[in-house]
Amino acid sequence: MTFDPQSPNNSLLLISEGRMQEISEDIEIIKYLNEANKRLFKLEKAINSIPNPKILLDFISIPESVASNAVENIHTTVDEAFQAEAINDPSKISKATKETLHYKEALLYGYNQIKTRGGITVLDIKKMNSIIVGYESDFYSSPGKKIETSSKETLYTPPQGTELINKLMDNFCEYFNKKELIINGEGEDILLLAPILHYQFEAIHPFGDGNGRVGRILLVLFLTLHGILSYPVLFLSQYIHKYKTDYYSTLRGMDSMKKGSLKELSSFILLIMMNQGTLTEITVLEIQVLQQKIKNELKKGSDLKRISEIMDFLFMKPYYSVDGLSIFMKIHRNTASTYLAKFVELGFINEEKVGRNKLFYFPEYFELLIKESR
Repeated sequence: MTFDPQSPNNSLLLISEGRMQEISEDIEIIKYLNEANKRLFKLEKAINSIPNPKILLDFISIPESVASNAVENIHTTVDEAFQAEAINDPSKISKATKETLHYKEALLYGYNQIKTRGGITVLDIKKMNSIIVGYESDFYSSPGKKIETSSKETLYTPPQGTELINKLMDNFCEYFNKKELIINGEGEDILLLAPILHYQFEAIHPFGDGNGRVGRILLVLFLTLHGILSYPVLFLSQYIHKYKTDYYSTLRGMDSMKKGSLKELSSFILLIMMNQGTLTEITVLEIQVLQQKIKNELKKGSDLKRISEIMDFLFMKPYYSVDGLSIFMKIHRNTASTYLAKFVELGFINEEKVGRNKLFYFPEYFELLIKESR
């Protein structure tokens, strides 16, 4: 059947082992899989070298959120997003920045579902989308949903019909949560599923808005679910934004079932994991070095107690408020203010006025993040 971008893709194939057989035997894909696993293993090792690796979720999820929104032409900056978190006043946050913080919230929601239940359900995916778009959302199955260029040329029309979309999403979740991948009686690397899962969600395009962002969240959550990474802290969207034309070209190749399109898509997604695995590893190792430096300075330059808690707070994000430290450490506001003044005196954070709000920021930490997320 000839692919028609104007017609709903109601013949979209379900994910199956048979659909993946060709790439499971491809020598180039096997090499990419091995290299991706090697680099993600090095990243995982770096993550676990941090005294409290959970802080990376707060820190790395913001630039990932900014980059993912940028893919959808929703633009804010990393510092605006961190400042908005520190100020914590919705009335003073731009729409684009709110959407960035929604992305982070959806990522953390999905991560928590995986940690507590060991998988993702259709309802979880709906909840993540609702968080991202800012209202209660459900699958959009009516006619009229199309993927278009800026000049309104139709590139793809997703499947339509409630029953079909539910069937496709049930199949998606079944394979997303699979504990092992068996093809022709042989156990295959579970990472082989990631590219086709990513495409399948993009092709189903189940929601009226937010599909791309949910799809990128699911891609990194897949790595966490299957124990490849302990935390979903991979700069995936940065690479996708940089090579957006190539990314969408591989998706459109899959739509038309072009010969070799699954290999092309798999190569592209695995290449993202390889490149961004190394980039994120570098960031995490630099964080570790900076942590040790600040810890040493705190020990020799002050008589502050609860240094491990202070370190966790400082490395969760590079912008702070007095109220934020007070709540985090469960201390009086005046004590929190004294602590922050001491950090300024020691020379590793600065004070800054953002509108009417007094914030503190950690320039060395912030520059490390900006350097790696460009």
